[in-house]
Amino acid sequence: MNLTEKGLATLRAQLPATNLYNLQKTPALAGVGQETAALGPFWSVVVPLSAGVSAYHGLKRNHGSIPWALGWGFAGAVLPVITPAIALAQGFAKPE
Repeated sequence: MNLTEKGLATLRAQLPATNLYNLQKTPALAGVGQETAALGPFWSVVVPLSAGVSAYHGLKRNHGSIPWALGWGFAGAVLPVITPAIALAQGFAKPE
């Protein structure tokens, strides 16, 4: 056993045994994320809908500009509540 292998063996012996593939069942993380599990189906509908509506607004508002549509669509996916609200405030799909 060379020096590097000895160092790794010593390090492994000092580290607590953890299961990196199953962290959600460890006592420290028990219950984390369960309160938002019911919102999963809601957001799985809202986010794509927001991205599509926002992309349509960006396309129409900027006279058929694909880059603007992509930008608005991305913003709608990242900020699914705020972006459509801004689009409504600007006058939904009305050109500048």
